[in-house]
Amino acid sequence: MKKWISLLLCALLAIGMAACTITPTPETPVQTPAESPDSQAAQDGAFVAGTYQATATGHNGDFTVTVEFSKDKIERIDLGDHKESQYLGSHAMDLICEQILANQSVDVDTIAGATVSTAAVRAAVSSAVEQAGANPGDMPAPAAPSDVWEDVTTQVVIIGGGSAGLCAVVEANELGLDAILVEQLGILGGSSVRAAYLQAGGTRLQAENNIAYSVDDYKSFLADASQAGFGKGNHDEAGAGLFQQDTAVRIAEMAGENIDWLQDLGAPITVTHNIFWGNGNRIGPYLVETMAQTIQDRGIDCRLNTRANEVIMENGTAVGVQVEAPDGSFYNIYADAVVLATGGYNASQDMISQYNPKYKGAPTDCSKGSDGSGMLMGEKAGGVLAYMDVGNYHPFALMWRGACRSLATVIDQGAIAVNAEGKRFVNEDTRYGEACCDAVMAQTGGTCYVIMDQSTAERMLAPESANTANLECMYEVAQSPEELAEKLGIDPEGLAKTIQTYGTYAKNGEDTELGRSAKTMAANFEAGPYYGVRSTINLHTNHGGLVIDIDMHVLDKENQPIPGLYAAGEVAATHIAGATTLTLSVAEGRIAARSIQAALQN
Repeated sequence: MKKWISLLLCALLAIGMAACTITPTPETPVQTPAESPDSQAAQDGAFVAGTYQATATGHNGDFTVTVEFSKDKIERIDLGDHKESQYLGSHAMDLICEQILANQSVDVDTIAGATVSTAAVRAAVSSAVEQAGANPGDMPAPAAPSDVWEDVTTQVVIIGGGSAGLCAVVEANELGLDAILVEQLGILGGSSVRAAYLQAGGTRLQAENNIAYSVDDYKSFLADASQAGFGKGNHDEAGAGLFQQDTAVRIAEMAGENIDWLQDLGAPITVTHNIFWGNGNRIGPYLVETMAQTIQDRGIDCRLNTRANEVIMENGTAVGVQVEAPDGSFYNIYADAVVLATGGYNASQDMISQYNPKYKGAPTDCSKGSDGSGMLMGEKAGGVLAYMDVGNYHPFALMWRGACRSLATVIDQGAIAVNAEGKRFVNEDTRYGEACCDAVMAQTGGTCYVIMDQSTAERMLAPESANTANLECMYEVAQSPEELAEKLGIDPEGLAKTIQTYGTYAKNGEDTELGRSAKTMAANFEAGPYYGVRSTINLHTNHGGLVIDIDMHVLDKENQPIPGLYAAGEVAATHIAGATTLTLSVAEGRIAARSIQAALQN
C-alpha cells in the first residue's frame, strides 16, 4: 500500500493556476529576444541557467518565489517570506515544491484543501520557467501512479483527518490497536487547522505559571448553566435538549490530561488563565502539525485523497468502509470498528438548503471537506441526525481572496458594526449568536461594515495577531469618518455621528443605546486614521449531527448503540457548546479509541 510520504506527494482535484506576475530583480536574468526558447535555451539545454523570481498571489497575500535553474533542470525553489497559513498553507506549498522538483514539471496537481496557496506556487514556478527560456507546457507530465488499491483489514478505520480523527488514530496507536486513517483531502487538519484555542483546568502548564484554575473550575464552566465565560457560555447556544451533564463533566475532567498529552507529543502550548494557545498564537496549526508528525514518526497508516463512500454494514453491525482511492477506484477497508470524524456540513450548500435554509448562500470559514458526508453515511447506517439547524455563527466576517475570515476578534477589541446608513444596529457583544446574524441579514444588502480606530488597528493588524483578518490591505483606511464612509459606500453623515456618539459611550463606560459592555468598548475613536471593511455573516461550526452517547457510540432510532460505529467531533450532535469545539473534538477522538479498545477486550 502507498505509504505516508508518497501519499503526501499525491493530490487530486486540480484547479486553474492562481494569478501571477513576473517581478524581475537586478540579479534576475531577464530574457531578451536573442535568448528566446528557440535560440539560447535550445542550444545550451532545456533552460538558460540562472536564478529567476516571480510574485505569487497567495491566500493571505503576495509573496516572491525564487527558482534556480541549471541548463538541464530546476535545481531549487525558495518560497521566501510569506503570510500563508501555518501548516495548511506552508506545508502544502512545501509538498508541491517537492512534486515539481521530483517530476521536473509544473504539470502537477494542486493539493486538495490548500488549492489557492499551491496553485499560486505552481503559477509562480511556471513564470520562472518562461523567464528561463522554456515553455511550461513542453515539460514532461508526471508519470501516472502505478498503485493498485485492494481490500484491507484492520482493527479500527477512522474517517476524517481533523482534530477528532487525528487524536483518535494516535490514541488508538498508543493503545496497541491497528488503525487506518482516511482523509478525502490532500492534507490533514480539516477545519481544526484554523482553530484558535483549547480550554482546560488543572494542567501542568497552569501550575508552572502559577495560574490558579482547577479542574473543578473548568467543570463549573462547562456544567453550570449560570456560568458565562470566554465565548459567552454554553447552554443557551447549545439549544434545549443538546446539553448533557455527564458529558460536560467527563470532558472537563479530561481536558487537562489532554493538554498534558499534546505537550508530551511535542505541541508548543502556552497558556493565558484557562485558554491554551499554540506558541502564543492560534493553536490549530500547531496541534495538526504535531499530530501529523506523530503519525509519520510512528508509521501509522494514513491515506490522503481517499474519500469514504459508505459504511459497510452486516447484520446491523458496522464492519468497515468503502472508500474511493486517489485513482478513482473503489476498495473496502474492513474493521472491527468505524469512527466517523468528518466534521460538519457548512461546506455543502445542498445540506444548508435542507437543514438551515435561511443561511443558504452564506459563506463559511470551515474546510472544504466539511461537506456533511460523514453525517449522511452515519444516517444511512442507521444513525439519527438531530439539531441540524443549531450552530455557531460569526455575524461579522470579511471575504478576501475567496476566503471568509472572521472579524470576531476585531469586535472583541473594540471595533463597531454599522449598516449602510452608518448607524449601529446591534449590540456587538452578541457576536457569536444567531440573533446577531439575523440582525446583519436584515440590514440593507444583508451586510454591514466593521469599523476600527487606530488603537484597535495597531493591535489587530500586528503580524503576531491571532486575528484571521490581520492584513491592513484588507481594509479601507481614511483620516476622517466621512472619508472612510465615502470609500466604503455608506452614509458619511451617519457614520460621523455614530462614531462621535459611540466615543462618548466608550469614555463614560456605558452604552446607553444598545447595551454593549464596557469591557469590549476599548476604542474611543478620538482621532484617525480609521479602518473599515464590508462585513458578512459566516457559518462557523455545527452543533447538531449524529446522536451519540457519552462513549461516542452512534445511536439508532431506539436510542441503542449501533455495534461497531462511533462518531467524534463536529460530525456528532454536541453535548456541550459555546467556546469548547476544539476541546470537545480532542477529547471525543481519544474517548472513541478507548471505547473501541474496551469493546474489543470484551
